[in-house]
Amino acid sequence: MKTGQIVFSKCGRDKGKLYVVMLLESGYAYLVDGHLRPTTKPKKKKQKHIQLTHTMAKVGSINPNADVRRALRAFAPQKGVPAKITPVVLENEEVLDCLKPT
Repeated sequence: MKTGQIVFSKCGRDKGKLYVVMLLESGYAYLVDGHLRPTTKPKKKKQKHIQLTHTMAKVGSINPNADVRRALRAFAPQKGVPAKITPVVLENEEVLDCLKPT
């Protein structure tokens, strides 16, 4: 996981929502979306509750919230981004309770 990477939330009430990683710190990631979570008030989330993508966002310093919104809109331009994410489970890795089929 890297700063500026676009990610999905895997667990919690924001499950399936797109974010950009703003900061990484000892098992936690601080996430922003430019709307409810601007760069001045990032969401603190455990890294194990985040699904990575291979896309990086280009965020400038003049208006970072607009840059974040633009990057997320370019990643998922249409509404209805899949709310359910199929977790990638590696060997010997536990599946979180919120990801188990109901």
